[in-house]
Amino acid sequence: MELRTAKLLLYSALVVAVCRSQEDWTAQCSSSCKCRWISGKKTAECIRQNLTQIPSSLSPEIQNFDLTGNRITHLMHDSFSRVHLVNLQKLVLRKCEIESIHTDAFNGLKIVIEIDLSANNIRTLYPGTFEETQRLRVLLLNENKLKVLENGLFRDLVYLQKVMLSNNELERIEEKTFRNLPGLRLLTLDGNNLSVLKVQSFETLPKLGSLELHNNPWNCNCRLKRFRDWTIERKLYTKPTTCQQPAILAGKMWDEIGSDEFACRPEIFTIGPSVRIEAGKGNVTFWCRAAGIPRPQLSWVHRSKTLSNHTRRHNGESYVLRSSHEWLNLTIPDVTLSDKGDYICLAKSPGGNTEKNVTLTIAGDALSGKDSIISLPLALGLGVTALLLLAVTVSLCVCYCRRRRTRHDEKSLEAASMEHHGLGEQEKSLITTINPVVKPPRRYEAPSVTSHGTEMTELNRTLLDNDSVFGQYTAYITKQCVARC
Repeated sequence: MELRTAKLLLYSALVVAVCRSQEDWTAQCSSSCKCRWISGKKTAECIRQNLTQIPSSLSPEIQNFDLTGNRITHLMHDSFSRVHLVNLQKLVLRKCEIESIHTDAFNGLKIVIEIDLSANNIRTLYPGTFEETQRLRVLLLNENKLKVLENGLFRDLVYLQKVMLSNNELERIEEKTFRNLPGLRLLTLDGNNLSVLKVQSFETLPKLGSLELHNNPWNCNCRLKRFRDWTIERKLYTKPTTCQQPAILAGKMWDEIGSDEFACRPEIFTIGPSVRIEAGKGNVTFWCRAAGIPRPQLSWVHRSKTLSNHTRRHNGESYVLRSSHEWLNLTIPDVTLSDKGDYICLAKSPGGNTEKNVTLTIAGDALSGKDSIISLPLALGLGVTALLLLAVTVSLCVCYCRRRRTRHDEKSLEAASMEHHGLGEQEKSLITTINPVVKPPRRYEAPSVTSHGTEMTELNRTLLDNDSVFGQYTAYITKQCVARC
């Protein structure tokens, strides 16, 4: 009987204690919050109350804390432990206009499981921010303004399973951002400004099973190649992750493109040397070293012709080409005059082509080097001069012939007029005696066409001198014109 009475008293005491406990935590609630049991958890809901800081009048027993829609722009040092909220398991700070978070803001939250910081204005998170949240499993950071995830930001969170970073402004994720996260299974990076990522940032995540990467401006070149291959091999690729660059791959999905198409333009590191040598004085060797991803194909080109070990030269011998890894050497045995000119090393890959050249100059060759540059303008000048002289000569000949014909016609008309007026043979003889016709001496230079009948200038006589090629040719043309006249 006494034992039964004792049990009833103990039970009654426990009931009273529980009731008092429930009354205590709900009674200790801020006027701007609602404190109640939700899903078996002591919950404080302080939603859209224009709060600018964490309420200080809540029970330390609160487990779930929802601050959605307030205006807490800065989370200061010990923001939650300072108001004795160290038993939180779920913390919701969604749409609170948060801009900055102190590295010690979450100090004391040793049993928190989920933190929701989505839809804020957070630009930077510093390493150490989540150092004391060792039990953290879910971290939501969607729709912020993060640009960089620094080394050590997520480190030693052995229970962390889910990190969501969609729709930020991420441009870079450093190689040691995710370290010692053995339980991480889901990571979302879609909707950011990522163009390249390195495998080193993720390869230490053994349980990673979902990686969202779409809606990023991916540059599908050699720097992304290894990461892309890794996502395909680990079956982490999800559609529609597509390329934005280069233009030839824009809009294509990663799994539609071959690995070798993730390429960069090759780079030629070493080429040389340019050589000046006398013809028949030995061999010349040029070398070229280039690299790229994938490895480029090297070749030598001379006068728009790709050279090989079977390419014959004018002397009947062949070129000698030797390749080794990134090198391609070209040897020209027993150099001749026909071997002169530029030799181009061409590096070709799916990422583009790169070329550099060296020059082989033959000593004593009048048309090689600078002489070849001078010869072309000189030849053009001489040609133009010859054409001008020819044109002047022909013009003079035509004028001369016309003048002679005019004089002949005038004399014919005069004679006809005299005959018409009945002049006898005696008068004609007298006229002939008084005005004899004297033929001008035959000269190769044509008379001037001016009204005063001046002679050809001294300059023209010099240009038409019989000692010059142009003078001889011009004299010949003049004689032919005079003879025909």
